[in-house]
Amino acid sequence: MIRRIAAALGRPEAAFRDAGAPGSEYADQGELLRIWENLSDHADRQRILAYARAVASERSGVGCP
Repeated sequence: MIRRIAAALGRPEAAFRDAGAPGSEYADQGELLRIWENLSDHADRQRILAYARAVASERSGVGCP
């Protein structure tokens, strides 16, 4: 699973195996993945995705699908 996630994000596997420094990009990504894994309700995951899409859209000025 880590290999697939790392490949999808273009990151080295070690970035997800090692916690990384607190506040680092890799640590933040790892924390998001752990939080996501603990969300069992589909509606909760959809709320997180909607929020992430809105933030990304604000930052890039481009709508996300």
